[in-house]
Amino acid sequence: MRQTRRLAVITVCLICLSEHVVLAAQLDEPEQVQIDALQCWRDLGSHSVRVGEQFTMMVTCGVIETDAATTVPNEVALSANSIDLSPFEIVGGQRFPDVRDGPWRFFQYQYIVRVIDENLFGQDVEIPALELQYHIERRLDGGSTLPGRELRYTLAPIPIRILSLVPEDAKNIRELAGETFGAVDARLFRANLAVLVAAAIGVLAVGFLMLALLRLREEWRGPTPESTQLLPVSVVVRRALTELTALQNDTQEQGWNPTFVGRTLAALRLAGAAALSTPIAEQPVRSGQAYREGQLHIKRGTWRRRRTALSAAVTADAIAKEIEHRRGRRPDDASLDRLEALQAAFHTFTAARYSPHGSVPTEQMTSELDQVIGVVRELRLRALAPVQRTARLVESIRHWWSEVWAS
Repeated sequence: MRQTRRLAVITVCLICLSEHVVLAAQLDEPEQVQIDALQCWRDLGSHSVRVGEQFTMMVTCGVIETDAATTVPNEVALSANSIDLSPFEIVGGQRFPDVRDGPWRFFQYQYIVRVIDENLFGQDVEIPALELQYHIERRLDGGSTLPGRELRYTLAPIPIRILSLVPEDAKNIRELAGETFGAVDARLFRANLAVLVAAAIGVLAVGFLMLALLRLREEWRGPTPESTQLLPVSVVVRRALTELTALQNDTQEQGWNPTFVGRTLAALRLAGAAALSTPIAEQPVRSGQAYREGQLHIKRGTWRRRRTALSAAVTADAIAKEIEHRRGRRPDDASLDRLEALQAAFHTFTAARYSPHGSVPTEQMTSELDQVIGVVRELRLRALAPVQRTARLVESIRHWWSEVWAS
C-alpha cells in the first residue's frame, strides 16, 4: 500500500514539473530550452479616452502544439460575452482565425470597450487583469491522451487615462490601433487577387502582341499559300445547308419566286460538288460588292472577318454520269440514293428557273427542298474530318480483303 502511494506522489510531481517546460525533443532541438506553453499579449487602441468613447483592446495568445503534447487553453474566459473588465463595458468583440508558425498556434480576440462613469474624470483607471486557465495534454503510445492539471496564466492590468474635456482638433491622444489577424488576412487576399488579375491581363496583352506581330509578318511577306488555303468541305456543306434551311422558312412565309429558286440552285451546286468531290471556286468579296447569281457568301477569319464567294459548276448531267459510274462499280453503294435525290432536285429547280413560264408546281419544289435538306445534312456529317478518315480506313480494309479473297 505504501509503495502504491509513493508511486502516485512521484507521478504527480513529475507531471507538475513537466507542465512548466516544453521539452526540446518536441521541438527537435539538440538542447532543452524552458519555454512557457502559453504566452499572451494585450494591446489597447488608445491609452487616454473620454467617458463614453469607444476604443479597441486586443488579446493575442500563442500556445505550443506538437506531436507529443498540446496546450489546451480555456478560451471561454476570453469570449466577449463572458469576459469581465469592470468598470469598463464590453460593447462588442470578435475572434480572428488562428495563425500557425511551426509548433506555435496563435489566436486573437478583439474587443470594443468603453467606460461610462462621471466620477472617473481625470483619473488613471486600470483595465483589470485577465486570468486564462489551461492544461497540457500528452499523447501516449496507444493514441490516448493524458491531461495535466489546470494551470493559470495572468495578464497584468493596464492603466488608462480618463479625460474630462478634450479639444475637438486634438490628434495626439489617440494611438494607432494595433494590426489584427483579420486585417492582415484581408490585405493578403486582396494582394493575391490583384496578382492574379495582373497576371491574366499580362497574358492577354502578350497574346494580343503575338497576334499583332503575326499580322505584321503577313503584311511584310505578302500572301502565302497558308493564307489562301481553301475552306474545308465540311464548312462549304454547312453553308449550303444553312442556305437551304433559310430558304425553307422564307418560302413558307412568302412563297416561291425566281430569286429563291436561284439561291436554291447555288446551294445545290455546292452540295453536289461536295458529293462528287469536284473543285469549289472561292473568290474574295470586297466590302459593298453585291451578290452574283450562283454564288453563296461566307465569312471567314477570327479577328479580321473576310467574306468569300463560293460557287461550283455542277449540273444534273454530271451527277447522272457519276451515278452510272458508281453503279457499274458497286451496285450496292449507299451513296447512290443521295446522288439520285440531288439529281432529281437539280432537274426540278433547273426547270423552274429556266423554263419560259415556270411550269414546275410550287408544291413539287417544296417537297424536293425538304427531301434534299435531309440529304445535305447527311453529306455534312460525312464531310467531317474524323468521318472521312474512318471511311477511307474502311474502304482500304475492304479493298485489301477483296484482293486477299480473290487470290
